[in-house]
Amino acid sequence: MLREYFQSRKTRRLFRKYLDEDAVESLMAGRLDPFQLKQGPIQVVLVAVRGDTPESISQRMGAVADIALEHGAVVDCMVSSIVVLAFGMGPQTGQLVGDRFTLTTEIMRQMSGNAKVVHCERHGVYGNLGSNRRLTYGFVVPGFIEMLGKLSSVQFGGSTEFEQRDA
Repeated sequence: MLREYFQSRKTRRLFRKYLDEDAVESLMAGRLDPFQLKQGPIQVVLVAVRGDTPESISQRMGAVADIALEHGAVVDCMVSSIVVLAFGMGPQTGQLVGDRFTLTTEIMRQMSGNAKVVHCERHGVYGNLGSNRRLTYGFVVPGFIEMLGKLSSVQFGGSTEFEQRDA
């Protein structure tokens, strides 16, 4: 019984790093609907990196992820040479204001012209996306495809805010 208590406590502590309190308690009680999405403001930061080799691109993507984690962002995914970051998808939800601006500034400083960034804040949903066969924890915000288009037009070493009118 004591062993179960400590295992349960350790599991809760681990899950609280990634999920909000309600989700942790529902999960531990076996009541969590895996497809329930939460709504709210989500700050999105798209970062493209460049390099001379696949290894240098991978290293820079890892460096961007490390910077993001230091600033409390969620690393949603890394694909090809793009890193998708977000604030507002988990336990850190209450500290949205300004996070993406600080993060963008630090990425640009550390990447020395080898990155470009597009960022915005949108009202969206987050949680488990997909089906019973394939789930991933992520977010959906309006204008994401257009943000990718905007990212392709930004020069390396530059960053821009994606405005509502851009969507």
